[in-house]
Amino acid sequence: MLDFARTLGVTEGVSYFRLDCAADNAPLTQIYRTYGFDHVGQKDFPEFSVALMQVNLNDHDAAGSGR
Repeated sequence: MLDFARTLGVTEGVSYFRLDCAADNAPLTQIYRTYGFDHVGQKDFPEFSVALMQVNLNDHDAAGSGR
């Protein structure tokens, strides 16, 4: 799904692909990092925190799968 979303974003001229996940979900954030995402922030709520992840689709290295 990440490959499809990345390809669609590039095709549609989107500059950034952003998503969130639970900040304490290390395996998932590692998967996103493998795909070229950077951790760009964290949003804290009373009961949980969210890691904010982003990849620049204009970056040639980010245009394909990060695997």
